[in-house]
Amino acid sequence: MEQVTQDSFAELNALHDAYLSDRTDEHLEAVNDYLRGLSDEELGAWVKQRYAQRIRDFSCLHLCSANLCRARLSNANLHRANLPGVKLSYARLSYARLSYARLSYADLSGAELSYAELSYAELSGAKLAFANLSGAKLAFANLSGADLSEAIFDTATVLPDGTNWTPPETDMSQFTHQKEER
Repeated sequence: MEQVTQDSFAELNALHDAYLSDRTDEHLEAVNDYLRGLSDEELGAWVKQRYAQRIRDFSCLHLCSANLCRARLSNANLHRANLPGVKLSYARLSYARLSYARLSYADLSGAELSYAELSYAELSGAKLAFANLSGAKLAFANLSGADLSEAIFDTATVLPDGTNWTPPETDMSQFTHQKEER
């Protein structure tokens, strides 16, 4: 991959800025069309660059399969973002807004998700092994088939059924079992 510079994403940055200023469907579609043409590594590089520029809003964007391993995205707004298959292992996402995000089969292993807003998130099949979910809000999130082995929870963690995690009573497998099709 060629070296990514500040100017590498100038056109995409202009499209994203336009979307952030007016939130029209037309601008959102233009940004997402551009994003679909980027490789996983380019997607990850763009998000990291924007975040470094103090742009924290990636809501509603199509970031499928982006390579964001070890990315620093605390307080990022990824509300309703399309992130299936995204690579976020060991990423810092504390206090991030991921409500209604599509994260099916995403790799979030070892991620720092403390106090992240994950309500209504689609996390089916996601890898959350060793992730820190202390204080995370998972109300109504779909965790079917998710790997929660060695994940960290605390009594401030809100579970998919709206209750708080309580050791040792909470059996997380009630949320991760695949729903049977009829």
